[in-house]
Amino acid sequence: MKILHSPFLLYCIAFLQIGFGVFLAGFFPLKIAIPGYATLRNNETEPQFLDQQNGSKMPPHDQVKVKPLFQKMVFILIDALRADFVLPLSGSDLPRMEFVSRLVANKETFSFLARAHAPTVTMPRIKALTTGGIPGFVDAALNVDSQALQEDNMVSQLQRADRKMVFYGDDTWMKLFPGHFMRTDGTTSFFVTDYTEVDENVTRHLDTELSHLNWDVMFLHYLGLDHIGHLAGPRSPLVKPKLQEMDSIVQRIYTAMIEWDRKAGTSTVLLLCGDHGMSDQGSHGGSSSSETAVPLVFISDQYSHGQGAVYDPDVELEQIDLAPTLSLLLGLPVPQNSLGTLIIDVFSGLTIRQKLSATYINAQQLLQVLENNVKNHKQEPSFLSLERAIQSHRDWLRLWHDNSTLDMESLGEKTLTTYRHAMNAMRDRVASTLSKYDLHAMAVGIVSVCMALLGLCHGHLTANGHLSLRVDTSSIFPILGSLSLLLSLHAVFCTSPVASPLLCHCGTLSLTLTFVLLTAGSLWCGVLLTTYSRGLFQEIWRQVCSQHAVGLFLLGGAVFHTVSLLSSSFVEEEHQTWYFLTVTVCLLIGLEHWRRSVLKTSDIPPTSVTPQDATGRQETRLSVGDTAYREISTRHRGTTEERRIHVDNRRETHADDATGEGVVVCLCSLAGVLVSCRIARTWNQTGDKWSHLPDMGDWLVRPEKKVILSMLTSASLVTICAVHWRDHQTSLNRCLFLLAAFAIYCFRAANGSIVLPGVYDPSSMSKGVVEARCVYAVVAVLFINALYNLYTTTSKLQIDQDDDKSLGATAAVWSRFYLDLLLQWTLVCLLLVRTHNISLVAVVALQRACLGRALLEIKWMSSSHLTLLHVWLGQATFFYQGNSNSLATVDLSAGYIGLEEFNLPVVVTLLYVATYAGPIYWVIALMVHLNTRHNQGTMLVNRSLSVATTQASFTLALTRALPVALYLVLVTVERYHLFVWSVFSPKLLYETMHTMLALSLVLCLAVSNIFIK
Repeated sequence: MKILHSPFLLYCIAFLQIGFGVFLAGFFPLKIAIPGYATLRNNETEPQFLDQQNGSKMPPHDQVKVKPLFQKMVFILIDALRADFVLPLSGSDLPRMEFVSRLVANKETFSFLARAHAPTVTMPRIKALTTGGIPGFVDAALNVDSQALQEDNMVSQLQRADRKMVFYGDDTWMKLFPGHFMRTDGTTSFFVTDYTEVDENVTRHLDTELSHLNWDVMFLHYLGLDHIGHLAGPRSPLVKPKLQEMDSIVQRIYTAMIEWDRKAGTSTVLLLCGDHGMSDQGSHGGSSSSETAVPLVFISDQYSHGQGAVYDPDVELEQIDLAPTLSLLLGLPVPQNSLGTLIIDVFSGLTIRQKLSATYINAQQLLQVLENNVKNHKQEPSFLSLERAIQSHRDWLRLWHDNSTLDMESLGEKTLTTYRHAMNAMRDRVASTLSKYDLHAMAVGIVSVCMALLGLCHGHLTANGHLSLRVDTSSIFPILGSLSLLLSLHAVFCTSPVASPLLCHCGTLSLTLTFVLLTAGSLWCGVLLTTYSRGLFQEIWRQVCSQHAVGLFLLGGAVFHTVSLLSSSFVEEEHQTWYFLTVTVCLLIGLEHWRRSVLKTSDIPPTSVTPQDATGRQETRLSVGDTAYREISTRHRGTTEERRIHVDNRRETHADDATGEGVVVCLCSLAGVLVSCRIARTWNQTGDKWSHLPDMGDWLVRPEKKVILSMLTSASLVTICAVHWRDHQTSLNRCLFLLAAFAIYCFRAANGSIVLPGVYDPSSMSKGVVEARCVYAVVAVLFINALYNLYTTTSKLQIDQDDDKSLGATAAVWSRFYLDLLLQWTLVCLLLVRTHNISLVAVVALQRACLGRALLEIKWMSSSHLTLLHVWLGQATFFYQGNSNSLATVDLSAGYIGLEEFNLPVVVTLLYVATYAGPIYWVIALMVHLNTRHNQGTMLVNRSLSVATTQASFTLALTRALPVALYLVLVTVERYHLFVWSVFSPKLLYETMHTMLALSLVLCLAVSNIFIK
């Protein structure tokens, strides 16, 4: 069985992963921008108009030139600066920057609320601010490893214009614009536990720069506010002091700016903005209002004394509008890929004719982008609108040239409005074409995933003994035919207009991918064709019809969850699906077990296996009077091992040995599981519609509840120790576990989350690096000790396939190993989760203990059903943690626990582990329950320990392949949907990471199954 199924399982998951990767490469292609840089040379600043006297075109006698309004600029970017931290938004109770708010209220600024595009993470937002374009969604995944920006941008235009620049702050700028700055000092943006030094490193350069003034543009990127949000959220007591600090810096620069402007006769503008906002949970990356709303505040001496404008809450801009606005304010050409439109209000120092000229320049640049991205652009409604706006501009110029007595100011404002509507239409039209999908690669990926799904279904049935994995020699003809057909189709598509640049390019990667997919696809087509003749789908239907209520609900629930992904609302609120499924299945398990114990019925009578007869067939003897399964011996033929597997599975599925006392214990344990589910779902509100509602976590993290949180954390750690105390009887494990639990509490006390009087001073917080590393060391020692015990114990065992005691000893050894592994993983979870979620870990540990006790009494659930149950519980725990299908709920702070400096591989690993701690926990618990169950079962069940692991592996892979196959079809169909980037694409990234996790776990199970005797 192991020889047959392990390679086949690895083949299926490899095929699934390759197909998934090909689809992602087609769905998330890197954005290709127009090469080169924009220039002001030979550009018309005004449209030509007809002279009414002679009917000839003529330019104005004095064609107006748009001169720069400002010679210097201070660009202050405060990471995660929500709009309501600055602007007076209704309904907000958050603190604000008082000095800036006072300038806004006194009409000494031009202030706007701007909307950022998803994904709301730093690197794509910096690209948007400097290029005026809309970065691709894949930039969110590239955020941790920024590369030099090759696209035309404002910073490069400043360098080309010989403007001297200095920069201090997030080193992402230095990676995007290498060699652009005269002086610079960068700090890593990913060490989120630091919110003081990261800002002090920027501020310490201000005295020098404000006194030298040998620069034209100074960029400052402050990170502390964003880090506080990740650590404690926007309502943390740390937010107000940080805003006061930022406010004082703005005031300091503004005062110095006015002084040097008045002395030198120059003009300087200070821009205060945020790259993205901050969710109510403190994170970002999604598309909620609080994450996309950022302030844009223009401050200058020109706007002082009430020369600015009052903030209008009804006016919203696009964040990308900043690039063309700043470019023309500083006398630079607009970046040629920009989709932004001028914020014309800040050009208050210009005449109406100069404003029209600046808008005309912006319109011509947008027209160039439209020409490069839309075929037959002259037939577009937006182009026709622009033509009308330009004609209105010509008419205005003619009237101005003729010295008309009309109100030229009002007519000019109307023309500006016409321009604005036309440019917004052009921007929307171009934005809709920027997502260029590789449909060829996407289709190949979908077909590959679907074929892997069918393969896993086939492998699951063979693992249960219902089908044979043998392939006849006649399969060579379907294989060769399939290969010829696939080669022909590939050649046709690669010579068509929809040819994939990934699969049809003559490169090493594309040739390798094409060879692998064609060979594997043709092989699998032949296998499937021969399998269909054996009645694959008839066998699937027969098994569906013969399942008990719990099995049918598990199968139906898996299908229901998959189908629910077709709805954007169900994707946003997916946690509700898992909460319903887990509670319902636990309730059904209790009812089914009670029914079997009360009615004393069994779905299948005892069976016995006789030796093979002369023809190689095996007879399965049934008890007298049974007719339901009298044809088992004729339907299931093959090797002795295959027939034994079938009978073992029937016995395992339908055995009913419950006693009265055992039933009571089982039902009480399941009741404990239900209660723990109800408690866990109240811990963290998640999703989209109800995430703003208060929950237990919000109540516990309040500053005045720190003592209560400390007591609850202590009680939770004690509870977890009690749960694992009985499972780990060696003194070494117990002592090390107590040491790690104490170190975890000390780590939380060191960073100020909880209190430990007499040891940690609440007024001075640290990163707790030593305490965290102590926990890592304990986990490493425990893991090495567990591996050593496993090796030494298994090497001493003399395994006899016909000896029940020997087989039980093997299951006991592996059960002990997985219990040790579960203990280590629990310590990792306790260290990486947020402080208030430590109690959630205790609740989940109790839930696992209750379920384990119930499963000892339930012997009628198959290994596949147990796997589905644990996968569901893992999914529910994923959402219990506060995760969702939005990037905003990723807890970045977990990636830096125990680190003193940024380390990309370690940070990514810790972040991945923290996010998927729940699903991994329940997969380990699954192996504990499977091995414990086989250790305490009958001889016949012991014989199928290896088979049970194989069944679990195939089932776990199927739980990923089924939703992924349907979801890929969905995002392909809905690729132009309104929510494709805000809902479907983030979910696709989560599915990617979850699939990688599940397939890695399947690989580990397949490898471990080799060593199970």
